[in-house]
Amino acid sequence: MVRRNLIDQCDKSSYNFDIYKLELDAQSGKLEQMNKLESLEDNILFVRDRGDSISLSASAFPKMEKNSIYFVDESDKDGFELHIYNVQDESVDSRSLPRPFRTMLHFWVLPQFQWD
Repeated sequence: MVRRNLIDQCDKSSYNFDIYKLELDAQSGKLEQMNKLESLEDNILFVRDRGDSISLSASAFPKMEKNSIYFVDESDKDGFELHIYNVQDESVDSRSLPRPFRTMLHFWVLPQFQWD
């Protein structure tokens, strides 16, 4: 579970995240334990304001930054930036999205998985 916290400052907004690992009962699906994480280790999270999010192994995507959360601020109508939150040092790097993304709804492209 991920909770994004918006911190409003005088001239700009900044973000931090609270990350939890949930342990559910296999039979009932009820929450048994919720542990706060300080690191994603080799994982990357792609988080949306609304809808689905996904976690992937950074070792499968060497150009992505491990122990990071990728997100787009969907409430910012003027800014089309991809934000990368580094869990270790809590810094945020912002990168402008290419022009074609400005007219598209924000979504993550997910690879096809074969479930056994």
